[in-house]
Amino acid sequence: MAVFCLGQLGIGIWWLVFFNRAKVKQQFISLPEIGTVAPLQPSYSTATQPVSATAVGQNAPRCPISLTIIAWFLLVSCLFVPANLVLRAPAVLFTKVFGGWPALLLNLLVGFLLLYIGIGLLRLKPVARRVGVGYFLFTFVNSAVFFLAPGGRARMTDLMGRQRAMFPWRQLWQSQSGLQFDLTPLVVIGACAGLGFLAVLLYFLVSRRAAFEDAARAQ
Repeated sequence: MAVFCLGQLGIGIWWLVFFNRAKVKQQFISLPEIGTVAPLQPSYSTATQPVSATAVGQNAPRCPISLTIIAWFLLVSCLFVPANLVLRAPAVLFTKVFGGWPALLLNLLVGFLLLYIGIGLLRLKPVARRVGVGYFLFTFVNSAVFFLAPGGRARMTDLMGRQRAMFPWRQLWQSQSGLQFDLTPLVVIGACAGLGFLAVLLYFLVSRRAAFEDAARAQ
């Protein structure tokens, strides 16, 4: 958990530095439309000039910043998929906790979907947006059923036991130190926060539909 949180913190610092670079800021400044006079330009700039391919490309629809952040978040999340495969992390499907090859297949499928949706959002592909909406809706329902349906506490205990088995050194350290931690409250809080986060992602994917339609018409 500490490594994961530090990784997110590092990504946040990287974004703060990257998006405040002068060259990056220029990409978010609206350019004057073709045929209009830009401020502080000489009058002869109003003369008719051939429109270059570069100018047309500058007027092409751009991915909104909210979708760009979501896309890169999904792509960065793909980096954790190989670790899940190596450590044989369990997978959750409604009221079941899977291990072994079923969990391996589910984790591979999740990694593929995250990669496809992330790249598709950056390219403003309408199909990727629909796949993303379907994936996040399924993830929301899957998580809500797992944590909130009857028997949720037993399922959480099973899930945490499988996750602890991924790190034998942790069990050895707790047994030697005599310290035992009940992580159930943290898991419940994390589950509620995760559901809220999924709702935010769904909101942006649904509300930014016009950007994908504009990109489809521009092709």
